[in-house]
Amino acid sequence: MIQNLSITLALGVALLSAADEKNYQAAMALIDAKNYQEAMIKLGAEIQSMSNRADAAMYWSAYAANKLGDKTQAPQKLAEMDAKFASSRWINDARTATGNQPGLRQEDLARTTGR
Repeated sequence: MIQNLSITLALGVALLSAADEKNYQAAMALIDAKNYQEAMIKLGAEIQSMSNRADAAMYWSAYAANKLGDKTQAPQKLAEMDAKFASSRWINDARTATGNQPGLRQEDLARTTGR
């Protein structure tokens, strides 16, 4: 019985991971298409679920907010990312994007992300 439960749980986790990855990739396609508002919705779901890409989702959500001209939400998201995911591989990009100062500078973000 315990073995069946373990298998069921592992399968459930694998299915959730696959769904999260599909959602994340869809969000990246939306960013590439400059559909930032829709991308933020999908990225928000990744952040909320704390998927294995939540840190990247938070970074790209800040990027999308910046592209939409939201100069308040973008730096808040990066500050939250810094607090929650200090060891993320995305954290240096986030810190570079903000110039380690309040406010997200679009030219820095474009330079560091190549987008």
